[in-house]
Amino acid sequence: MGFSTPVAASIVFIGILAFISSVFGLLINTMHTLVEVTSHIYDRDSGYTRIEISNITVSNDTIEILVKNLGPRTIHLIEHGYSWCSLIISYNSTLGWVTFLIDNYTVSNITVLGTNVTYSPSTHSFINPGEGAWIIARIPEGAPEIPNSSPVIVVFSTRFGEAATYEVIRGA
Repeated sequence: MGFSTPVAASIVFIGILAFISSVFGLLINTMHTLVEVTSHIYDRDSGYTRIEISNITVSNDTIEILVKNLGPRTIHLIEHGYSWCSLIISYNSTLGWVTFLIDNYTVSNITVLGTNVTYSPSTHSFINPGEGAWIIARIPEGAPEIPNSSPVIVVFSTRFGEAATYEVIRGA
């Protein structure tokens, strides 16, 4: 046995290691691809939503907003007494900045954007694409009033994770 046998064996061993590592790399890439494909196939909420807040009115303890659905999906507001969307209201009071999560808002009516057509929220408790919902929210009992000239930040969040933010100065 000469010098060529260990050299040949080491070349074969390096070749086998390279083959095994490339097979493992291929398997890992295949698994990542399968995970991505199956996550997109089984994701039922994969469509996007697009919402916007406008026409906001702020008083001492009440905020009225128009939430517009500008995307392709229907947004359910209140169904069987459960609020599918939430409002977050934050303002600078005499105690400093306070923030409230409000799920018990009132939907006064649903309107088709750009028209005079309105629906009653008791029979139409969702916002179809091209519609808007007039929502009235009251800050919780015992919370400080919203002072004049206070910045008020309103965030409306859907169950899809989409959120619309609006900032206004009370009395401006």
